[in-house]
Amino acid sequence: MYALLTQVLNANGAFGPAMWAPILNNVVAIAGLGMFIWILGANITNPHTLDNWGPFQTFLIAGFSTVGVIAQTAILLVPVIRLRLGLRPRFGWRGVGLGQAAKLSVWTLLTAAVGQLAFLYVMRIATIPGSERLRLAHEGDPAAATLPGNAVLEVASQLYLLPHSIIALSLATVLFNRMAHASQAGNKAELREALSHGLRTMAVATVFGALALFALAGPLGMFFSGGNPQDGVMLAQTLTILALSTPFMSANFMMSRVFYANEDARTPFYIQLMLALLNVVGAFIIQFLPVGRIIFAIAVLYTLGNILSVVISVWFLRRLLGHVDGPRIANSYIRMGYAALGSAIAGALALWLLGSYHADGFAWSSRLAALVTVVVVGPVMLVAYLFLLRVFHVSELRDLLRPVLGRLGRGVPVAKAPSAGGKQPTTAVRATVSDDTGLIPRISGEFDAASFRAGPALQTIPSKDGWDDVRDGATAEGKDKVDAWSDVEKAYLPDEDIPSTAQGPQAAQASRCPAAAPIRGRWETTPISAVDPAAKGDASSQTGSQNGPIS
Repeated sequence: MYALLTQVLNANGAFGPAMWAPILNNVVAIAGLGMFIWILGANITNPHTLDNWGPFQTFLIAGFSTVGVIAQTAILLVPVIRLRLGLRPRFGWRGVGLGQAAKLSVWTLLTAAVGQLAFLYVMRIATIPGSERLRLAHEGDPAAATLPGNAVLEVASQLYLLPHSIIALSLATVLFNRMAHASQAGNKAELREALSHGLRTMAVATVFGALALFALAGPLGMFFSGGNPQDGVMLAQTLTILALSTPFMSANFMMSRVFYANEDARTPFYIQLMLALLNVVGAFIIQFLPVGRIIFAIAVLYTLGNILSVVISVWFLRRLLGHVDGPRIANSYIRMGYAALGSAIAGALALWLLGSYHADGFAWSSRLAALVTVVVVGPVMLVAYLFLLRVFHVSELRDLLRPVLGRLGRGVPVAKAPSAGGKQPTTAVRATVSDDTGLIPRISGEFDAASFRAGPALQTIPSKDGWDDVRDGATAEGKDKVDAWSDVEKAYLPDEDIPSTAQGPQAAQASRCPAAAPIRGRWETTPISAVDPAAKGDASSQTGSQNGPIS
């Protein structure tokens, strides 16, 4: 039910509620754990073992988990009702589109099954070091402390997933509507642009996250290992292997949204099947390695899988889209990589000053010291990264930070349409981000009334030269009339800022600039001869945002 309500909200452009609802689930879960400790005591003072674990403990933990899921589902009913969609129960199977959904679900289930089976086999190999560690510990062999077990791999995997979970998932959710609209319209250029924009925007966070995790692996390992230096070192080594593949994992996830937007669930299955074969064959070989190398080798296998998944996805996407805007994406990633590398060097210098590269250094002295190191060095790396992004002219930073800047009141002035008298007002109205969206990064060219709340409708009119280009372009195409807005958009707006919506061209134009009528007083086409060159001078556009009235 939670997933269903989430998709209803996402389809109507309200992304924020479904992303904030799990917080309520977490609050309930924390309350449940607090009650568990209050009634039964903490594990340190009152160890909880299989011998003293009973039905009451199970009921308490499972009960609060269930209540948390119910709470996060129930709270979504509020924004769904506010959409006034007229939803009501309907009994019956005909006419609801289950036929096509069933075909897609079969391939989706097969994809999940293949991935899970491969994962289970890899986990079976990952338990080998843990079993050996327990055997050595029972024998009193100190070598047991030097063997990384499956817990090390699990914690490292959760850490390197953070940038992907926070940024990539959010952007992919927002972009999926734009991709679906473009796919329904058969607009491959718009679909390609949405993919390119998403890959470049999320890379601002994932590339930095990869280098930050790599540089801070030591303190993070010390903190999440409970303050045990030996375990911290093994966790840090595993994290450094996994961290650098974070951008590839997120990129592959974004690419997979293109296939699903195109109602193609078969291609993701083929991709997952290839990756599953890699994991199974790789894990089979890894089991013959020395037991102390198995966890590290599995981390390498995960990294190779993330990189290979991008290569395979690009091959399929080229067959679908012709090309994937590779040069522009690569250029952005390279510049972000330089900035992230510079921030990592700054972080390494700060760590060196804190003595983190010595076994008896500050970061390795205690768990609290490791946390302090992360808190101090992390902001240093972030400031260096943001500065270098500006130096390398990475424009995607603006798109990622746009919602935050909007909340802080730093709106971008935009130009208004000329008044009937031919003079343009100079006062710009700052748009605001709706409460429904939370702090979801705005994706250029895709917005609607359910997602955003803006001031009076604003529009950008091309200058005199812009009208000449429109007229000349239409003449070259053999037209005797100029479409009031479609030709203007083609000649004046960048491709990524021409929205593709499911409401049709007129609705798309109305959602973007409903006051466009003063141009000629109607939506119909206008004869080219009616565009008077002498009257165009006063309609010169002021500098403004080309991304629409959203800041």
